[in-house]
Amino acid sequence: MDTKQAEKKKVVIGYDLTDEYAQISYFFLEQDEPDTLKAYQGEKYNIPVCLCKKHGINQWYYGQQAVKSEQEGKGTLISGLLSLAVSCDEITVDDQVIATKDLLVLFVKKCLGMLGLLIEGFEVECLMITLDELTEKSAALMEQLKGELPYDEDRILIQTHEESLFYYLVNQKKELWNHDVVVFDFASDYLKSYYFTLNRKTMPQVALIEKKVYSDFAMPFEERLMIDRKRTFASLDQKFLALLEDFTDGKLISSVYLIGKGFEGEWYQESLAFLCRTRRVFGGNNLYSKGACYAAKEKRDSGQITGEYLFLGDDKLKFNIGVLSLEDGNEVCCSLLDAGISWYEARCEKHFLLDEGDTLEFVMTSLYGEKSIRQLKLEGLAKRPPRTTRLCLQLEMQNEHELHVHVKDEGFGNFFLSSDKEWDGRIEV
Repeated sequence: MDTKQAEKKKVVIGYDLTDEYAQISYFFLEQDEPDTLKAYQGEKYNIPVCLCKKHGINQWYYGQQAVKSEQEGKGTLISGLLSLAVSCDEITVDDQVIATKDLLVLFVKKCLGMLGLLIEGFEVECLMITLDELTEKSAALMEQLKGELPYDEDRILIQTHEESLFYYLVNQKKELWNHDVVVFDFASDYLKSYYFTLNRKTMPQVALIEKKVYSDFAMPFEERLMIDRKRTFASLDQKFLALLEDFTDGKLISSVYLIGKGFEGEWYQESLAFLCRTRRVFGGNNLYSKGACYAAKEKRDSGQITGEYLFLGDDKLKFNIGVLSLEDGNEVCCSLLDAGISWYEARCEKHFLLDEGDTLEFVMTSLYGEKSIRQLKLEGLAKRPPRTTRLCLQLEMQNEHELHVHVKDEGFGNFFLSSDKEWDGRIEV
């Protein structure tokens, strides 16, 4: 089988996971764009993130079937599985203690099982899971989840909604993002915006997405709509219009995306007319899962986007990090971590020689060439002649701003045995 035929037997999967819904897109590598799995009739793509345990037996329903089973009194419904697994370890369901992580794993496996017939005979090259945001706890949970799914762990990747939007947008026609792009997401109880900009003067070009939450902009309660639906929606339309006028003031925007169930009605007619005057406007509810597919394909293939563009979201490392060390008798900056990597994936191990003294010097270099030094003192390090101290250095980001450093003295062969001393430190990035 030649390479082209082999590629046709591969598929990548984009899995959007929130507390309310899950959504699956898939991308056969010979296709031009991903498809999105139709979960059930009615709400086309979204799968409610919940399970229902049937009373008295170990039988579980998921998604819309779980909701229906609970409504019919057949079992106990557990919803909000993602936040539940992040916030606590165990819950009691039907007098049975169950690990919340196991519930989330069960739900994800059942969702992925829906793809069975569609991708039968194809190798899953990559599964990209995309979440609204990644905290220390949710990132750790995703690492546990990866070990439970039926794919090799190195084929399972995690990223935020912002990064999925980046990959979705740059895979559209270039005239749609010649200038800035804004995505308004009304999928939850409140409105969010994502503002995409591109610095075309750098190489690679740096892409940024600024997220903003409008917690005071929410869909009215059904009781209020029942009283006067027309007037309530007209008021909401005017509120959205005022928000848009303020948001777009002074900005050059090529296109606008309106996504989420909040935009499924026709309440925003004046707002829509304002947006359409000088911009392309699109709807849709599968940008995150499709963007995750594009990202999965790109990160497995290291294609053109990776070479031309660098996405620097809030979860990305903004500096190249190195340490001053010896190489062939000369002091050099040994590269450790590269700008653009997600903090939850940023880890490395290096062995190197310290020139002299008992202090490590870390060099932080921005994408614009600006440098700064962070120091870590190794208290009690054995005193030896210059260039005879070998160290093992392990780095791991704890969050987007904090780097954990672990250092071990390895001595210098048979000349100076290791003291077995170890040091831990934290560096603000």
